[in-house]
Amino acid sequence: MLALALALAGCSVFKWPPSPLKPKEPSTTLAPVSPPTSWQATKLLHTLSLDNSPTLSIAIAPDSRTLAAGSFDGVLKFWDLQSGKLLRTMNLDTSVQSLAFSPDGATFATGEGDGKLKLWRTNKGRQLKTLAGHPFTIESIAFSPDGRTLASGSWDLTVKLWDVSSGKLLHTLTAHKDFVTTVAFKPDGQEIVSASYNGELRVWQAKTGELLHGFAGHAFPIYQVIFSPDGQFLFSCSKRGSIKVWDVKTALIRYMLQAHSDAVTDIALTSDGRVLASTSRDRLIKFWDVKTGLIFNSLKGKFVKVLAFSPDNKYLATGDQDGQIQIWLNSEEK
Repeated sequence: MLALALALAGCSVFKWPPSPLKPKEPSTTLAPVSPPTSWQATKLLHTLSLDNSPTLSIAIAPDSRTLAAGSFDGVLKFWDLQSGKLLRTMNLDTSVQSLAFSPDGATFATGEGDGKLKLWRTNKGRQLKTLAGHPFTIESIAFSPDGRTLASGSWDLTVKLWDVSSGKLLHTLTAHKDFVTTVAFKPDGQEIVSASYNGELRVWQAKTGELLHGFAGHAFPIYQVIFSPDGQFLFSCSKRGSIKVWDVKTALIRYMLQAHSDAVTDIALTSDGRVLASTSRDRLIKFWDVKTGLIFNSLKGKFVKVLAFSPDNKYLATGDQDGQIQIWLNSEEK
């Protein structure tokens, strides 16, 4: 496999083209580099339960102490990440499609199957607000880096931007032609990327909601998009089993990894940006060295739908189709 050239010059804002681009072949191959020292080995720390209901969403608090997971049947549970102790169980009226903690961890949000977006106080589990605006399922939510704005992507083909403090709807973004499956803020908070079931990507100005560019990212549904911590690269995964790595500055595909033999349903990056984890319907979790594009570790078992690294890079949480939550320890951590 060719080396993944990630050490590129800095970038400022998106400049995506209006039409699809073919992957650009790198002009040179990087010299061999040592693989990441983290996640070379994993240890199963805890196996937890969402009461046999399929896991739809998972999130870890910014302080790496609390794990939250939501299910198809509306079960929402919180555990202590290190001990595995159950902290709280909540029963919502509908499926918990998406979960997100605010950057300070004081608040969390749920995007639900009935189109409701709710804000909650983390330490008490008390509901703060219901943000009503989507008539259909909310598939993805994301807080802005400063915690002031919340983005929600829905089956109603729209992305909505909300003021977290007041609950006011700021903008409704309407350029998608199919279900919106995922949304993500660029780390500097200036732009938002959204993706849809028809494989299209849209790039928006976060402050105004202006559409900057739109293009076909994959030929199949896109299930997740995430930024590298420095904002230079965007990772996207699709139903076809591929992962694409985009250069944000040039909008060129640096690499397309045929990562799995079936749909890649989720991807996650360690906070240092060195390790990418992917999960698929092929029942494999793979760990990738971002610098080389090479797989250096894998886990095999049930179909894991969602996963998340803890911000301190010590833990990986996974949620499967049977409602089982597993917490894996990075064995390189002492």
